[in-house]
Amino acid sequence: MMGGLIYMVLPNPDPSLPAFSVIDSTINATFAEEAFADDRVFAFYLVASDRGKRHTVARGAFPMREDAGSGRIIPLLSNDVSDTSAKESK
Repeated sequence: MMGGLIYMVLPNPDPSLPAFSVIDSTINATFAEEAFADDRVFAFYLVASDRGKRHTVARGAFPMREDAGSGRIIPLLSNDVSDTSAKESK
């Protein structure tokens, strides 16, 4: 998808699955997470595979929102290697 706005509401996300998963492609996303229980959050926002090399971005890489329980603001989630503002965890 080239640009656009997506609303995603998951009442009970599976913490073992990432919010986004990409294989041999790039993603750039900005979003806000609203979570009112610790067991209703994603452990990883992104799992990306590029030519067999796996990268993950954990939710702990972003600050918590003060007004949204366990939610977080994600100003940029990217696996674009030329984008130096992306936060990546191992």
